[in-house]
Amino acid sequence: MTTWTHGLLAFSIYQPFKKYNWKKAVWWAIFPDLFWGIPLAIYLLISHASIPNDFNQAPSWFYTLYGSSHSFVIAFIVIWIVYYITKKFHSEMLAWPFLHILMDIPGHTYFQTPFLYPLSNFSIHGFFSWTDKYFDIASYAIPLLIISFTFFGKKLLQKKY
Repeated sequence: MTTWTHGLLAFSIYQPFKKYNWKKAVWWAIFPDLFWGIPLAIYLLISHASIPNDFNQAPSWFYTLYGSSHSFVIAFIVIWIVYYITKKFHSEMLAWPFLHILMDIPGHTYFQTPFLYPLSNFSIHGFFSWTDKYFDIASYAIPLLIISFTFFGKKLLQKKY
């Protein structure tokens, strides 16, 4: 999925529920790609290098950033640390492991998701590529359908008969 479709999915799931902050959920859903993407963009601008198509072509620090932000291990450790410090469970943070990492695993054939990093570099070769046009269309259509059903469902419930 693209960074933006992760955010759109988080919005579609969290927005209907008043007790959740959908803006925080969207942040945590897009955070993993921003964590590695912003430093990589700065590096590419400064070095005039081309966008890597494989981990072998990426700068050595890229794998650490990508692996860290796409790891269930690290995501749950961070969620636990935030809970420990604030004494409050921030459920919007679950968008990171479930609406980003879990969605990336089957859709990454390039830059496979090392979801157990740093314990292991194990990854699963995706079943399809997020760059496939049908998957790309579906990754936008599904959240938009959820949003539409939520919006129209609220409208129907508000009608008085």
